[in-house]
Amino acid sequence: MHLTTVHEKFSRTWPFVAILSSIMALLLFILSRLNSEVLVSGYLELGSFILFIVAVFSFFKLRDGKITIRIDQDEHGLNFTYLLKGSEAGQETLSCKEPVEFKIDRMPDTSLYSDINRSDHSIRFQAGSKDVWRYLFQYNNRVIPLTKEEAERVLNILEKACGDHR
Repeated sequence: MHLTTVHEKFSRTWPFVAILSSIMALLLFILSRLNSEVLVSGYLELGSFILFIVAVFSFFKLRDGKITIRIDQDEHGLNFTYLLKGSEAGQETLSCKEPVEFKIDRMPDTSLYSDINRSDHSIRFQAGSKDVWRYLFQYNNRVIPLTKEEAERVLNILEKACGDHR
C-alpha cells in the first residue's frame, strides 16, 4: 500500500551558483594570465581553482537532480524506494515487527554547508531495544535533507504506519 511520496529539499539556487561560479572562475583565470605580478597572479589562480571546484560540484548536483522517496507499506514493514529523475536508484526496508521510535532532528554536521544552513531536517529512528539512533532516508551515504514541514508530515505517517502494523 502506497503511503506517501517525499521530495528532497532542493534549492533553486543551484543553477545560479553553477553558472556564476563558472563565469567567475574563467574571469579570474584570464585576469591571472594578464597580471604580471607573481603573488597577485597566484591568488587569482587559487580563487579561479576554488570557483571551478564549486562549479563542478554544482553541476554534479544539478545532474543528479532532486531525490524522490516513495514510501510503501506491506506485511514486512515499510519500503522506501529512492527515485532519481523517475528511475529507481535504490531501495530499503524497515521492519515494524519490533517497536520503532522516530524523531525529527537537524541534519548531521558533515560539512560546512550543514553548519551554516540550519533549516534542513532529517528523520532518525531507533529499532527495537537498541540505543543506536540511525538516520532514515540515506542515499550514497548522504542523509537526504527535508523541510521541517515535510519531516513532520512524514513522521506522523511513519508513526501511524508502524503503530498500526504491530
